[in-house]
Amino acid sequence: MSSAIDFAVRSAAGGTQNGQFAGQGQSNFIQMAPGESLSLNLSPISIIGYTRDGADLVIELADGRILTLADWFHDDPAATGRLYLSTDGAITEVTLADPGDGILAASFTTAPPAEKWSPLDDLRFTQDDPVVALAGTGEDDPAGMGIFTPALMGLGGTGLGAAALIGGAALIGGGGGGTGTETPGTDTPNGPGDDGGDGDGDGDGDDDDSNDGDDGGDDGDGGDDDDGDGGDDGDDDDGSDDDGDEDDGGDDGDDGDDDGDGGDDDGGDDDGDDDDGDSDDGDDDDGDGDGGDDDDGDGGDGDDDDDGSDGDDDDGSDDDDGDDDGDGGDDDDDGDGGDDDGDVTHTRGIDGAGTSTTLTTNTQDPTITLTGTGHPGETVSVTIGDRSQTTTVGSDGTWSATFPATGLPADGTHTATATFTGADSQTLSGPAFVIDMTRPPLEATDGTQATGDVVNRLEHGQGITLSGTTEPGATVRITIGTTTRDATVADDGTWTVTFTGADVPGGDRSTDITLTATDTLGNTTTRTEVLVLDTIDPPLALRPMASDDTVNRAEAQSDLVIGGTAAPNSTVTITIEGLGDPVTRIADASGNWSLPLPAGSFPPGLDSRSVTVTTSDAAGNTTTLSRDLRIDTELGLAFDPAPIAQDNIVNLAESQGQITLTGTADPDTTGITLLLGGTGRAATLAGDGTWSLTLPADSFAALGDSATLTLTSRDAAGNIATATRSVKIDLASTLTVEATPVGTDSLLSGPEAAAGVTLDGTAEAGSQIFLSLNGTAHGPVTADAQGLWSYSFTTADLATLTAQTGGTITAYAIDLAGNRSDTITRSFVLDTGVDGFAFAAPDLTGTIADGPRDASVLNAVERDQGLVLQGTVEPGSSLRIQIGDWSTTLPGTATQSGTWTLTVPANALPQGAAATATIIATATDPNGNISAPISRTIAIDTTVTGFEATAIRLGTGGDGILNAAEHARGLPVSGLAEPGATVQVTVNGHSRSAIAGETGAWSVTFAASQIPTGEIDSLPVRVTVTDTAGNVLGPYDLSVGIDTIAPDTPTVIETQDVAGAMRGFTTLTSEDSYLFHRVDATGAPVALQATEQRNAEPGEDLFRFTNGQTVPDGSYLVINTTDPAGNEANTLFIKNTATGAEVDLNREGLAAFDLSAIDLTRAPDASLTITEEQLLALTGPDRTLVIKGEATDHVTLADVTSVQANQTINGTVYDIYTLGTSGAQILLEDDISRSVT
Repeated sequence: MSSAIDFAVRSAAGGTQNGQFAGQGQSNFIQMAPGESLSLNLSPISIIGYTRDGADLVIELADGRILTLADWFHDDPAATGRLYLSTDGAITEVTLADPGDGILAASFTTAPPAEKWSPLDDLRFTQDDPVVALAGTGEDDPAGMGIFTPALMGLGGTGLGAAALIGGAALIGGGGGGTGTETPGTDTPNGPGDDGGDGDGDGDGDDDDSNDGDDGGDDGDGGDDDDGDGGDDGDDDDGSDDDGDEDDGGDDGDDGDDDGDGGDDDGGDDDGDDDDGDSDDGDDDDGDGDGGDDDDGDGGDGDDDDDGSDGDDDDGSDDDDGDDDGDGGDDDDDGDGGDDDGDVTHTRGIDGAGTSTTLTTNTQDPTITLTGTGHPGETVSVTIGDRSQTTTVGSDGTWSATFPATGLPADGTHTATATFTGADSQTLSGPAFVIDMTRPPLEATDGTQATGDVVNRLEHGQGITLSGTTEPGATVRITIGTTTRDATVADDGTWTVTFTGADVPGGDRSTDITLTATDTLGNTTTRTEVLVLDTIDPPLALRPMASDDTVNRAEAQSDLVIGGTAAPNSTVTITIEGLGDPVTRIADASGNWSLPLPAGSFPPGLDSRSVTVTTSDAAGNTTTLSRDLRIDTELGLAFDPAPIAQDNIVNLAESQGQITLTGTADPDTTGITLLLGGTGRAATLAGDGTWSLTLPADSFAALGDSATLTLTSRDAAGNIATATRSVKIDLASTLTVEATPVGTDSLLSGPEAAAGVTLDGTAEAGSQIFLSLNGTAHGPVTADAQGLWSYSFTTADLATLTAQTGGTITAYAIDLAGNRSDTITRSFVLDTGVDGFAFAAPDLTGTIADGPRDASVLNAVERDQGLVLQGTVEPGSSLRIQIGDWSTTLPGTATQSGTWTLTVPANALPQGAAATATIIATATDPNGNISAPISRTIAIDTTVTGFEATAIRLGTGGDGILNAAEHARGLPVSGLAEPGATVQVTVNGHSRSAIAGETGAWSVTFAASQIPTGEIDSLPVRVTVTDTAGNVLGPYDLSVGIDTIAPDTPTVIETQDVAGAMRGFTTLTSEDSYLFHRVDATGAPVALQATEQRNAEPGEDLFRFTNGQTVPDGSYLVINTTDPAGNEANTLFIKNTATGAEVDLNREGLAAFDLSAIDLTRAPDASLTITEEQLLALTGPDRTLVIKGEATDHVTLADVTSVQANQTINGTVYDIYTLGTSGAQILLEDDISRSVT
């Protein structure tokens, strides 16, 4: 069978609708409106003829189908649309010429392939020609012939069968026509009658040129029969001899009947003579040529009508047509001789009454023709619904009225009526017509890309539901992929359908949805939507926490990071049991995410916390991971509290045997190690929380007088615990005496002698210590249980000492075993005074004079360098310097020369704007004598007041970025400081200074030449303040952003057109803000308002002009873009729906803008000419203009002085032209054609 043929109709406003001509047996009719153009998915070889039928264009296809374009032609040629044929992406325009016979001559023009956007894109078809594609299959071949049957190829609009009558009303297709077979015009006595003229093929019999009849004498002219009777041969059908001959009873024969079929009357030559060769006696056939008994539409054979001489019927009694007129015709005239029976009585009637016919958009030709009978000459007004036609009953008593497809009444059920007006008036009812020429509406309201829906994994599992609206009572069929389902349609026309996940495979993809609505009468509407699916759960991973999902004590006391991976830039929600509300983190560009937890987030002890992480994608797919985090921060370890070796002293006997150590540990301890003298030994775990370890003999032999035993344990969580015990080792009698009984200087001063001297030491517990002083015995004393002993020499004991003799003390010990220790001797000398102590006033100037008050005050730098103190003292004396709570001692080694110098550190000196410090110096000579104190007071100023870094102002307009306009004015820097202070500011290697006034205000300005250009995220600004005391504050480092580069030219990727104008467009996404102005041929620019939809599609911004504003062909659009720094760029965007636009750069409205670019990419075959003068007038201070376009655009460059070819800038290749001597340049995209002068 024949395949459906796709078509596209574009209205005069630019909108496009698609549809189909159905297959064989379906309606191939479409109503066209003025200015509409049509594209058929056919190639020229599939069409064998174009015919004009009134205002309609009839197209005959090679497979026998007829396509009718109603109201294609118009009196105004501008209202006639354009016809295109398109297959396989190519498109051909058809031009039709009418030579006047209704058969149209076609010529073809193929549009060149589009290098960029084309106004014909929405009329192109990429499919094969369905008629040609079917040619090789042999389907639907009429009578076994292929679709390119030679008999059809040459017929044009002829050769088609007449429309079938339905209840007396005809749906008009192609008319049939009769054809004559005899040569007209000769007077052939006794010859045969001539064949009637040919029908004109329209089925109404009008304008049938007949051939002349042969009357046996002179021929009556067949005439140009306009009333459908097949040609009037000139006789009056009354039996008289109209040709002037003398035949008796013979009449002039008609050359055809009066029924409009171009009759083929075979019955004689109509002359009334004896055509059989015998005498003219009336016995022979008169051959009246009435064309009766003919079933093929071209006229029948004549009757066997005698001329009357032998009694046979001369008046039509043997008349085959039944009207008794003797002529075989269907007229109302009476017979041509003989005794006429009388006139025929005509009745009024309308054919097909009681029948019903349905017309829809599927009806191949929805023309209605009504027929009937009536009294010749009376008027018949035929009405169907709100449409009427008026006709006149013909002489044969019949009438017909045709309602063309364009003249049908409104949709509905209508009964035809015919009102007859003659001698009286009468109205009769005829057949009924059910008319529905409206395709059902069809919309998708939920579940598609157009409605903003994306099917996620959950929705995919629950079933994919689509819904929409259509005509109540219609059926809706939905196809996705290879699955087709019928929707459920409610009484109000809303519909819904659900596909299972098995019907539509999941994934991250889009697929087409085909929707078809069919109303109760078979009208159909088909549209295509898009189903967007994303059923893939987003990736998510949670790394092991604390490396093993267990937090031990050390980890709990440190910062902890929980992290993992997810989709780059996605949001991850982390919930940790017991740590409050969930928190979110954004995965970085590599997909890594992390959540830092500060030390102490988890309390010590044993616990378990659940950690849950969740992420979702834009479609609503969610991935969740959960894991438990174990908390274990406890680990106990201890020695048995009992003394080691009974008294924590290992003697010789104990050291020669084994020593067992015991203690406690946590049950989950995995191991304990004891370290003694560099040797580690493993303890034995009992499993009940106790441990033990036996040290072998001689473990302490080589460890000296004491040893430290260190225990280390570890549990499964990685916690580490330690415990230590110390023991003494005594393998012999011992004695110790403090080394300096009278001080480290071994000199007994007067104060020390007055206080007495206590001598301390150690020995084995219970030992006795014997002492002497300059030979005088003292003691003994007994060491206590801890082995400590002491003895005090009283003032009286020391009174006998002199400076010359000094003192000598001896001591020895005898332990409980009777062992005697070695004798120990301690000696000292006597001294009681300090000589030559002095303290000079400090020098406050420092190394340099930092300010006008520097000599009288200590500033911050001098304080930080330390305050130098100088004086004299007895050689070897120590000095104590005190300033407030701070003090230090200068040792005697520093005064060996008799002078002393000390640098007081900064932290010993107070700070502030008006501080003071009192310095107190005290000397102690080598003999321990202490001098009287000496004090000095100094002034201190270490603070720059009145200055705040937060008050520094950079003149960037408040955004912290210096744009091009601000850069040209320079960079002001200002603030507040201590009055009289000097402020130095450094920017880009340039420094400026200012002195704060009485109010503290200061400012400097850097010229534009001192500030770099381009894009700099952070240009350092350094500010330093020095007050009158020489204190320096700073430097304070600030920064300012530099962005003097104009924003990029917007990339327009699509425009929204309507009726020769643009009402919106789509660009690649950017951060820039937009303003729009339309520049007409004359006048000032017109500001346009637009709605803005960022990321309308991923990476795309959509702008739509509001308030009905558009940019019509011939007007220009200036797009102003402003980046976040405030830099501006103006792009002149040329948009034309027609080709060959010539750009006028002298429009007065363009003077209001400094242009950065001209974009010709949406103006097919655009051209412009530019001179140096125009370039300077159109551009700003940079005198540079970018021109974008395609190979079909053309630019003429005048005043060119140099060119740099093939320069790649930001990935685009330009040819850079310099115009004139000003240095102004044009960056021309390399594929634009150009002329250079």
